[in-house]
Amino acid sequence: MSQDSLRIAMVAPPWYPVPPDGYGGIESLVADLITGLDGQGHDVVLIGAGPRGDIPGRYLATFDEAPTERIGEGMPEMLHAVRAAR
Repeated sequence: MSQDSLRIAMVAPPWYPVPPDGYGGIESLVADLITGLDGQGHDVVLIGAGPRGDIPGRYLATFDEAPTERIGEGMPEMLHAVRAAR
């Protein structure tokens, strides 16, 4: 990491893994951003849900599996935010 590099944490929504297997516009964008930032030499960590996808940098999971079937419920999103803050 050079003197001009940044340490960046990205928090993805909890509903789909990053990168997504199929649908997942936001998750695709996050994966592309992480790849680009890592390629520029920045230290990037992704906070997401589910197993680690094929992305560079570090990864912290708030759920073992993304709670896709619970989309729209408040509790998974709240737990994701609390775990991300830790």
